[in-house]
Amino acid sequence: MQWLAGFLRGYPEVAIFFAIAVGVTLGRVRIGGFSLGNATSVLIVATILGATVTGPLGLTYPPMLKTIAFALFVFAVGFHGGPQFFGSLGPATLAQVAFAVFVAAVGLVCALTASHLLGLDKGSAAGLAAGALTQTALIGTALAALSGIGLSPEALNQAQSDAAVSYALTYIFGTIGVIAFASQIAPRLMRVSLKQEARKLEAELAGGSAVGPMHALTYKRFDARAYRVDQATGLRVEETERATGERAVIRSIRRHGQVVEPSPDVRLQRGDEVVLTARRAGLVAAVSLIGPELEGQELLEPIEGVQTRAVLTRRELAGRTIEDIAGRLGDLARGVYLVAVVRGGRALPLGPGLRMMTGDILELVGRADDVNRVIDRLGAKYPSTERSDLAWLGLGLLGGTLLGALSITAGGLVLTLGGGGGILIGGLVAGWYSARHPLIGIIPHQAVRLIWDLGLALFVCMLGLTAGPSALAALIARGPDVLIAGFAVTLIPMTASVYFGRYVLRMNPVILCGALAGSMTQDAAMLAASEAAESATPVLGFTVPYAIANVLLTLLGPVIVGLA
Repeated sequence: MQWLAGFLRGYPEVAIFFAIAVGVTLGRVRIGGFSLGNATSVLIVATILGATVTGPLGLTYPPMLKTIAFALFVFAVGFHGGPQFFGSLGPATLAQVAFAVFVAAVGLVCALTASHLLGLDKGSAAGLAAGALTQTALIGTALAALSGIGLSPEALNQAQSDAAVSYALTYIFGTIGVIAFASQIAPRLMRVSLKQEARKLEAELAGGSAVGPMHALTYKRFDARAYRVDQATGLRVEETERATGERAVIRSIRRHGQVVEPSPDVRLQRGDEVVLTARRAGLVAAVSLIGPELEGQELLEPIEGVQTRAVLTRRELAGRTIEDIAGRLGDLARGVYLVAVVRGGRALPLGPGLRMMTGDILELVGRADDVNRVIDRLGAKYPSTERSDLAWLGLGLLGGTLLGALSITAGGLVLTLGGGGGILIGGLVAGWYSARHPLIGIIPHQAVRLIWDLGLALFVCMLGLTAGPSALAALIARGPDVLIAGFAVTLIPMTASVYFGRYVLRMNPVILCGALAGSMTQDAAMLAASEAAESATPVLGFTVPYAIANVLLTLLGPVIVGLA
């Protein structure tokens, strides 16, 4: 095996690439609907490599690599959540913000209590909190705080090993626990049926009192069809559209070969050729209300619609329902249809009662000139580009690093955000500003996701390779205690938050389950709650707590280091 040792000494980066490739592959393996995920699996593989290969060979890696990786990861977290974080600071989402703050506060108390009872060191305490509360970024800010309290290199390496082991032990149950709790246990504690409550919420969003079918809130495609006027002879355009329903709009009229402007007061004449856009049900009904359908595309070509994305940036519209916004737009929205609303990369269930937030992406369908008029009233057109503004990325990282370097001394205690906390704030501000001004600082969602995943995988890989040589000793010394403590730190905050959210904040049970998943920053738990409810409505409670929790839990790292 001498050749392998010599090869790794010449190319130590091979161990990094191997750990990421194998770890991510293992993280995709699903057993009973559960998977380890990228961070945990890469950390485990890297720790084993560090203990058995790179450590004994004496391979070292520059600490700057781990610092840069964490900076990229935490910036992406902030950039992704910036629009929702600042957009949630209002009365419409106050309950969800309070819920996320409560979960973080109880989680902090539980982690500190368990650490003091078991006599855990600062590294183990940070790993326990990060794993049990399922927030990997907490380790990064905690390790940054540890490096600033004057530990010797040996003590710092041991603290990193303790943190890595504690995190790996507690994250697995933490993830399983959140998934099961949000989808199964929380509804039982509230004594409700998630399916029934989801139907009620769907009906409320749809503006009706009766419980409707699951598909009642989903978008039904709008099409255009041409008809020859027969039954509708003598009716005004407005009357015909109202009788057809399904948001029908007469887009064009051709009379004796001449184009007639389809204004609401124009009366239809027998033989007129009209083009109607509506939901499919309206197009079917139009045959009996207007007249026979015409074949051919020559009538339809002039009114072909476009599908365009808009970003909601108008302050006066934030927090208002779709129904309210449509009323404010009035006739301006005639012929423009809302296809989908995306928040934080997740599609929301559509309905008149859905409340909009700054940074929401709306997909609109209609003629280009009509859609553009609506976009001007909503905010701005979402930029369709694959290029990322690296200058904006660098500026956010620079500003965040400078912010993290600031410190305040109070009562002999040095208060500082640290590099990770400062860059998180920098990412939040950069993401929020970019959402408000879509032509500035463009970083497409897919690029943000790549920065997030790559930065996280590289960070935990470096952590595992560094911690590997002393990980076995930490596992033997603290493993069983940390594992038991992890159960408590995961379950107690979630149990307390169910009763707090339900009986103090008076939250809807479906929204509460989504908020629970968001407050523990677990996408998989939100998906599990959606499957249990057979509805997409839990996502309505997920996005705001997810954005708030990513910030609060990440900033807990230095707090735990200071108090553990």
